[in-house]
Amino acid sequence: AQILAVSAAGFCFVALGAPFLWMAFIVGVWVYAEPLSRQAGHAPTVAGVAVSVSLACQVLGGATATLLAGRLRWFPTLMFCALINVGCLLAFALLPGESLYLVTSAVFGFLWLFSLPFMVPMLIAADPTRRAAVLVGGAELTGGSLGPLFASFVVSDADVRGSLAFGAIALAVTVAIALMLRRRERALPATIVET
Repeated sequence: AQILAVSAAGFCFVALGAPFLWMAFIVGVWVYAEPLSRQAGHAPTVAGVAVSVSLACQVLGGATATLLAGRLRWFPTLMFCALINVGCLLAFALLPGESLYLVTSAVFGFLWLFSLPFMVPMLIAADPTRRAAVLVGGAELTGGSLGPLFASFVVSDADVRGSLAFGAIALAVTVAIALMLRRRERALPATIVET
């Protein structure tokens, strides 16, 4: 029984890696939004507009998640957000024109706060006692703090697109953890109700 308890605790620790890496991806990419704009040759005001648009879309994303969280399942929602985020990474990597850059920033901002509430039911699926779910906020804050640090190791003054590569790796590992959690959730008895 003690071995099983250690195994369950280790599994919850791995599960907490998903919100940690998700926020590391988001903030590790977003902190380089202004240098990406500059590298794409945009006017100096474009990055400021992108930040404003993104913030407005973050509020909209959070409000939308609040309205829909009880109706949407965590796994397909997070996979959809991950897929659209891959599109955002590709768009940023192409150093798009100003209009596409602003649209991409808006979508990225919307997904940022729309996706976060779905981390909680994912952790509940990993740990039905809900102890791990209590730690989601801490994992997200730690990831958001360390993401820019990790991304800084793969950027240069001339090209900051290494942050996008870091973001893609962090996002891919998050998706792998979510797939593992979904597989485990399906294997468990039907006593766990997905929210």
